[in-house]
Amino acid sequence: MLAMDTKLKDKPNLKHMFAVGQIMGKETESSPFVSAQVALINDKDWCVIGVNKRWSGMIENLSLSELTCPIVITTGIIAKNTLDLMIRSYVTIEGIHDLDMFLHQMEQIGGNVIYPGEDL
Repeated sequence: MLAMDTKLKDKPNLKHMFAVGQIMGKETESSPFVSAQVALINDKDWCVIGVNKRWSGMIENLSLSELTCPIVITTGIIAKNTLDLMIRSYVTIEGIHDLDMFLHQMEQIGGNVIYPGEDL
């Protein structure tokens, strides 16, 4: 344990930063939600879960026209601890391991699932 502590003291404090932005003069027309599996939306914010990716933001900044995945409206879910447990059970870094069962379970606990092509 002492040897490990000594090694850590010799290394500088590493800081990680997450930055977003755009490059001037470079624009893209593609959807940012490539490989999205499901979008979780409530009255304040949203989260899109995909394969090795996560996107999130405030509800005012979400363009529903860019989503081609099922949408789960979570405002009707009363037991938020159950929602958290479901997310921890089904979502991994590689995405949702059983999407059909995840969507079924979301409906069972009070989520409103909207599939691509259906009206909101």
